[in-house]
Amino acid sequence: MKRVGDLIPRIAERSKLVMAFCKARRGQRGSAAAHAFGADLENSLAQLRDGILRGDVPVGEFHRFEIRDPKPRVIHAPAFRERVLHHAIMNVCEARLDRYLVDDSFACRRGRGTSGAIARAQHFTRRHRYVLKLDIARYFDSVDHAILGSLLARLFKDQVLLGLFARIIDSHHASPGRGCRSAR
Repeated sequence: MKRVGDLIPRIAERSKLVMAFCKARRGQRGSAAAHAFGADLENSLAQLRDGILRGDVPVGEFHRFEIRDPKPRVIHAPAFRERVLHHAIMNVCEARLDRYLVDDSFACRRGRGTSGAIARAQHFTRRHRYVLKLDIARYFDSVDHAILGSLLARLFKDQVLLGLFARIIDSHHASPGRGCRSAR
């Protein structure tokens, strides 16, 4: 498997950052942080671009809250600026990452969605008599940072990007070296 590199300049392109801002703003138009970022958009994007290129863009500021859908879950939502950063990274890296996901994963994947998940579930129910419904308790809290970092290093060779991934991953932990944010 060939690793890809030199992605940081592509992530930091103005057009990619504008697209990332538009994606991050969806569902956030009433948010004060989204409004403040957009009110001085050129300066906000320039600061984000400079931080990405230098490899020191701030990460780890998030809002913690609980939801019940139907069971209680703790959510760690990134600050708006970091949401823009995440979208900028995914604008460039999503296709590469998507190739390595299992085929039966539908959440947050382009062209998949709820309808695709239902069709796949119906396919399996027609072929098999039994169904296993499984929920792994505290799954995100158990993600090992070192393993996740090594899996990303198999796909990407850009050291600045890998460093950025490591900083994002390490910005939250349930226990030392373990845990990822679960965000909506």
